[in-house]
Amino acid sequence: MDFQNLDEYYAYLENDTNFQYLDLNTYKYITTLRDKTEDENTKKLCSYELFFADFSIEKGAHIPKFQSGSNAYPTLELFDDNFDYIKTRANNVKNQKYKAKYNHLLWLSPQKHIDFAKQAIENYLLLLQNSSFSVYDNNLDFIAPGTNSQYICLDSETETNYVDVFTSPILFGASINGTSFAAPHVSGVVALMHGHHNVANGYPNNLAIEDFEFILQKYATAVPYDIPSSSTGLSVPNTYNGYGRINVNEALDKVDLPVYYVLHGGGTNSPLQSIVPNTTFILANNYGTFAAGYYFADRYQVTNTFLHVLPNIDQTAIDIWPRLNSSIGFSQASPNDADNYFQMSTTISGNVVAVTTTTFCYFITSTLGGSTVNQWIPGPPASLRTYYSVHVKDNTPNIGIEEEAENNIGLFPNPSTNIINLSFDLVVNADMKIEILDISGRIVANYNNISSITGTNNIQLDISNLSCGTYLCKLTIDGDLRTRKFVKQ
Repeated sequence: MDFQNLDEYYAYLENDTNFQYLDLNTYKYITTLRDKTEDENTKKLCSYELFFADFSIEKGAHIPKFQSGSNAYPTLELFDDNFDYIKTRANNVKNQKYKAKYNHLLWLSPQKHIDFAKQAIENYLLLLQNSSFSVYDNNLDFIAPGTNSQYICLDSETETNYVDVFTSPILFGASINGTSFAAPHVSGVVALMHGHHNVANGYPNNLAIEDFEFILQKYATAVPYDIPSSSTGLSVPNTYNGYGRINVNEALDKVDLPVYYVLHGGGTNSPLQSIVPNTTFILANNYGTFAAGYYFADRYQVTNTFLHVLPNIDQTAIDIWPRLNSSIGFSQASPNDADNYFQMSTTISGNVVAVTTTTFCYFITSTLGGSTVNQWIPGPPASLRTYYSVHVKDNTPNIGIEEEAENNIGLFPNPSTNIINLSFDLVVNADMKIEILDISGRIVANYNNISSITGTNNIQLDISNLSCGTYLCKLTIDGDLRTRKFVKQ
C-alpha cells in the first residue's frame, strides 16, 4: 500500500483491526513513506511511527524485532520533542488498539503519568471486548480472585522454586483481574462443594452442574468497580467482570447442613397435554437425523406440576432453578435452536413448594416441500422430562450455631460408627430432650428417657441403627436448643 502522506497513513491505522502485537504491514507502510519523502520533519515523524510500530504489546516493553548484528536500534532518546508527537497521536487517534499503544508507550517514557496507564488499560480492554476471540461479552461468569499470592506455583523447569506464573501482565505485575486464573479456582471450589454435598454424606442427592453454576454465581463477590471507567455503575453480571470473584466461604456455606441443602425435583407426573396441529416448524440447527430447515408439524405442550412438602416446618425454599442438561423438551420458538428448554413457575408457602413446568415436543409430519417424515422431535410427549433444583434453608432458631463455647456441648467421636458421646455442663438439674435429625430435617431417633445432673453430664447414644450419612443432634434443655452435627460411617 502506497501512502502519499501521514494523513493517509493515520486513516489506515483507524481502520486496522489486526490484533497482532507486531503488524508487519504497518511497519512496511511507514518505512516506504519515510524513504520516499523529501520533507525532513515527515521523515522524523515516520521514525517515531517506526519505533511505535515495533513496540510490543505482548511484553509491555520496547523489544526491537528488526535489530541485527551491529545495527543499533533507536532507544526512547529518539523522541527529542518531549514526546509531544506521541501525546498528540494518543489524544487524536480513535482506534482502541493504537490509543492503547500510544498511551502505553507514554507510560514507559520519561513522561510517565498514571493517566497514561489508565488510558492504556481502558483501551486494551475495549480492544479485547471487540475482538472475536475475547471472553468479554461472551457469557463471562467470573474473574480471578485478584490476589497475586494465589498464582504461585512450582517452577516447571526446576520443580524446586516457587514462582509467580503471571509475572508480566500489561503494566502491573500484581494486578491480575481477568479470567485466566478464574477457571482453576472454579474447579477447586466445585470439587470442595461436590465432596461435601453428596449422598455418601447423607444429603438427598449429589450436586448437578447447574447447582454449582447457580450457587457460585449468586454468592460471588461483585467487583466494586468496572473497567473501562466510562462503564461504571454496570449491573451484575456484566461483560467486564461477570458475576465478580468467587466467594469460596459463601459457596460452601450455602450447601452446608444443617442450615442449607439442595433438593432435586422434577421428571414427569401425570402431565397435561395440548396440541396445536399443522404448524410451521423451523429447525435452526441439525438435531439427530433431522436436518436444519422448514417443516410442517403438530406441536404438543406438556405441563407437569410437582409438590414438595419439606419435612421440617421451619424449612423453606430460597431459590429454585432449572436443570436443563438432564431435561428433555424444546421451546415453542420458531426458529428453534433444538436446545433443552422448559418454562417454570413456582409457589412457595412455608415448607410447601409447588413447581409447574411446561415444555414442548413436535410431531414432524412433512418437509415444506411435501416429503413425508412422521417422526417426533425431541421425542413423544411421554418421553419429556423437566428437572429442577430447590435450595432449602432451615430457619429453626440456633440450628446453625455449633460453636462449642456457646453451646457448651461436646460430641465425640466424630465421625462415628456405633456410639457417640455428648458432654455438657448444667448449673442446675433440668428437663432434657435429645433428637437426631437426618439431612431433610426428619427426626430419625429420640432419646427422651435420659436423666441430667448438676455439673458435667456425659451421655452415650447408640447410633448403630442409623444409615451412613450426616446428621444433626439436637439437645433441648428447658427450652434452650443446642445442636451438633456429626457423621455416621
